[in-house]
Amino acid sequence: MTSHYVWQGQQEAGAEWRLVFKTLPQAVDALAQWLHAAHPYDVPQWLVRTEQAAPAYAEWVAQQVAVKK
Repeated sequence: MTSHYVWQGQQEAGAEWRLVFKTLPQAVDALAQWLHAAHPYDVPQWLVRTEQAAPAYAEWVAQQVAVKK
């Protein structure tokens, strides 16, 4: 997609990708830390939404996500 925004007082336009991470509420903080460390932008867009999922799918996601403490 093409994103249009103002950065440091200048009108900008650039190609961007939208990613969707499927994770658990208890893994969001670790994912955010990783994203901010790995992303080249000073201020990457980071939106968190809570979704309802079918129980079987929610269980599958839970089995796929390893939360390190």
